[in-house]
Amino acid sequence: WRKFMGAPKIKYWLLIIMILFAAGGFSRLRTNDDIRLLFNTPDHLIKSEVAIRRIMHTNMASQFFLIRGATPQQVLQLEEALTPSLNSLTAHKKLSSFQALSQMVPSIQQQNNNYALIQKYLFKPYFNKQAKFLELNKAQLSQAQKEFVREKGKSLDFNTWIQSPQAKPVEHLWLGKIGNEYASVIMLNDVRSIQALEQIAAAHPKARFLNKMGDIAVMFRHYRHIAAYLGAGAYILIFLLLCLRYKLKRAVVILISPVLASILTIAILGYAGVPLSLFSILGLILVLSMGIDYTLFFAEGAHNKETTGLGVFLAACTTIISFGMLALSNTPLIKTFGVTILSGIILSYLLSPLVTCFTDPDVAPKS
Repeated sequence: WRKFMGAPKIKYWLLIIMILFAAGGFSRLRTNDDIRLLFNTPDHLIKSEVAIRRIMHTNMASQFFLIRGATPQQVLQLEEALTPSLNSLTAHKKLSSFQALSQMVPSIQQQNNNYALIQKYLFKPYFNKQAKFLELNKAQLSQAQKEFVREKGKSLDFNTWIQSPQAKPVEHLWLGKIGNEYASVIMLNDVRSIQALEQIAAAHPKARFLNKMGDIAVMFRHYRHIAAYLGAGAYILIFLLLCLRYKLKRAVVILISPVLASILTIAILGYAGVPLSLFSILGLILVLSMGIDYTLFFAEGAHNKETTGLGVFLAACTTIISFGMLALSNTPLIKTFGVTILSGIILSYLLSPLVTCFTDPDVAPKS
């Protein structure tokens, strides 16, 4: 390998090929921080779950509205304020359906409004006509009118209703008193537009849209960025330490192999369609730690190449066996971690002899 790499221009052409290969892989690379990658649920079970949820109109999703108010009636009124917007999303196929307490028991204000509408548009115009059709006598007609008038101002009490058997199917929507406020949730089924729901929440300060999976994905993305910064910092710190031990040129050459191994590993993930995630970055940090060891072994053991090569080979084999086998896992994130380490360790081993091709092994390091 060293003799091949030492051929004129071979090492430079190889670097060009690596750069082109990496550019193609980076263009196909994508990221994915979805927490659901931690689980390996068969496709047929996922499809069955979605079908059951649609048939039963139940919500097992992670998106919902949290409604808060000073009183239970205010909570119901806030739910009713959101209802037109949610109905609009349902009509435009951005939401399959939703479930709210106000659909079961309207607020007192809405009950009074309903009474007024019935009185204005239904009771007065059609009552006498329907009474005549039903052949009600004057006494019965008068009794019905008195009962309707007597019901004015009477309403269904929410506290009484929530404790009744009729509320059992939806009692999970009521959170009760939390601190100084009351709270409820509006469950959302088959959400197809997160942005539309966020816009609704922005227009109603007392309504908070919660997306549990999305929040965890944001946290994972944040940690992925932190891990990437720490990895970059590790490269810088290692380079500074190498500069203390070696001359600047040789320190750069020693670091080239692990850097190339990491870059090519990311490119391989792009070609393989494996998304870049927090676990990928952690795998690359491990690749850096092992790759710099292999390179240093060759840099320091250039006078005993056979023994050094055998030692690096055995070290690489044990790492590949212990960590690389994770690439066979059926869990996506573990598989990503395994593929990253498997690719990175193999590349680190193959590229580590480059240090003997770009430097003169007889040049002693700085004391």
